[in-house]
Formats: sequence, C-alpha cells, structure tokens
Amino acid sequence: MPPSDTAHHADGACTPHADQAPSSARSPGHGGPARRRRALPIPEVSAGMLVRRVDVRPADVVFLKGILEASEGLGTIFAERGGELFVAAPPDREKDLVELLDDLVREIDVRVHPEAQAGSDR
Repeated sequence: MPPSDTAHHADGACTPHADQAPSSARSPGHGGPARRRRALPIPEVSAGMLVRRVDVRPADVVFLKGILEASEGLGTIFAERGGELFVAAPPDREKDLVELLDDLVREIDVRVHPEAQAGSDR
C-alpha cells in the first residue's frame, strides 16, 4: 500500500508530512509556490554581462543553446521571439564568445549584430 499524504495520530487528527508546504505558500490552483508571471527585462537579467544580439532560424535555437551550454560556462541565451536571441557572457570571456559566434556564422548562418546590447535598438 502506498504511503498516504498525511500522518495519522492516535487522536484521529491528520497532519501533513514535513515535506509538504503549507497551503498558504502555494499559489491558488497551481500546486506550486507563487511566482512572478512576467519575465524580467533582458537588460536587467544581463546587467554586467557582455551581450550580443543574434538572429538564427527558429529551428537552430535549440542547437545554439546546446552549443553554448556545452561551452563550460561561456554564456547563456535570452529569447525575444522566435530566432531573435541575446547571448550574454561574462566580460572576461569576450574572446571565446566572439570565436564561437564567428564559427556559428560560418556553420549555421547565424547573424550577429555588431556590438548590440540588449534593449539598445528598441
């Protein structure tokens, strides 16, 4: 018989197990903690980072994300819509980022906007 979600005491009262959050900490109807519904603006989440605006075919977004994740902390991707992306990297990794983006321009037809900072052209 699977364990129940409540512990039964000798007096017949039921109490939630210790690993269950009190219902007040959960958002109504979602079963998880309450969260912000709007994404933070790209300039805010990439503050202090080197940011390049990059356009790829929507089908190549996952490929680019995989390459970046496999590059030992080189950077991260933020998406505007479809294949319109911002790649953010620590400033001390600029040479590595430029090299990777140059390779991707040749390999999968990535378009890198020159020195584009997130939110600067909007």
